[in-house]
Amino acid sequence: MGEKWIEMTRALVHPWLCDSQDHLNTRHHAAMFDEASWLVLGMIGYKSSMAKDIGLGWADVKHTTEFKNEAPLGAFLRVESTISRVGNSSITICHRMLNTDEDSLVATFEGITVAYDLATRKSQPLPPQMKESAASLFAVV
Repeated sequence: MGEKWIEMTRALVHPWLCDSQDHLNTRHHAAMFDEASWLVLGMIGYKSSMAKDIGLGWADVKHTTEFKNEAPLGAFLRVESTISRVGNSSITICHRMLNTDEDSLVATFEGITVAYDLATRKSQPLPPQMKESAASLFAVV
């Protein structure tokens, strides 16, 4: 598991993000975790231009979310992230969502994403510099 967690984003639970019970709707947890995943990829060297320039894309193959506590209307949230595993063509990214008002864990996320060639639509090895950055930034062993 990555030993270093880095803050990726903060959010406020607005009314339009809530369900009829006045807490953060599941789909918005997913959106916050998805945004954080892209930010992690950017931190380790992925640039959106790489899709066009070298045909490097990403495919999520597994998501696991555990909901621990409610995120009520008006709560301030923080999403922290780490990389727990770097494979030949995949990265496992973990997030934890925290309610900063109550200092409580709202939800956890683990996702596996695979680097793939946009032309062939097949997995491809991760660029070496991305592997090195992941190890360096997130203390992946």
